[in-house]
Amino acid sequence: MKPLTDYKLAERLEAFEAQMGFECVRAARRLHPRLVPQAIKVAGGFACFAGAYSPLTHALGLGFDGPVVESEIEELEAFYAEHRAQTCIEVCPLADPSLIAILARRGYQIREFQNTLVRAIDSEEELPLLDPAFEVRRMGDEEVGAWGRVVVQGFTGEASLSQDDREIFEPIFFQAFAQCYLIFLAGEPVGGGALVVREEMAYITSTSTLSAYRGRGVHTALMAAFLAMAKAQGCNLAAIGTLPGTVSERNAERLGFFPAFTKVVLVRALDS
Repeated sequence: MKPLTDYKLAERLEAFEAQMGFECVRAARRLHPRLVPQAIKVAGGFACFAGAYSPLTHALGLGFDGPVVESEIEELEAFYAEHRAQTCIEVCPLADPSLIAILARRGYQIREFQNTLVRAIDSEEELPLLDPAFEVRRMGDEEVGAWGRVVVQGFTGEASLSQDDREIFEPIFFQAFAQCYLIFLAGEPVGGGALVVREEMAYITSTSTLSAYRGRGVHTALMAAFLAMAKAQGCNLAAIGTLPGTVSERNAERLGFFPAFTKVVLVRALDS
């Protein structure tokens, strides 16, 4: 059964993503304390900092705890200014309208849009089977480097991990509730990603495919495996975030995901 796109669903999804951001910061604090990773609870969500140029440095889940007041956004901006980082906020269209009104007054600009896709999981349904040509294998803590190299190379084309790469991907690997996997074809790693499971919900994140193997069903096979794992762990909902119009979005839709809403990523320059 297709879940309804309403405030309740949006609140559940946004709370989950905000908690993921918080857990990444907690992991970053253990792994890379020199970056002084921090997170503060504000306006019903979290403002996360994991390095001035890290994609993990943003605010999530705001506007789901009643009307937002200007002083909360001022607190958030002061938090990022203290760390000499640009303020970046992901805004869900179902958040309280007061959030958008305040951000408009304060000069925020659009950086990009992000689609959140969801899929109900019925305990009785038969999910798509994993293509037997592929093997999906969970990585142990000692294999974080192998996982990071494949995922980073899939995103950037770079075959080695820089210090900046490690500072981004290691917190994702070691965040609470995360399960990280590589997918193999003929014994060779060809892609990877993470499944985060909490409170009967699964979130698929950080999926990438090596460029030489794109167009061969790697991403779809990995997502099908993640759906089966989510079902086996008792989840009733799966979600994934994508940029609009991407191959990842099309693959998700083929597996029964549908766009729940489109978020806007807003930024405000450090000295605005």
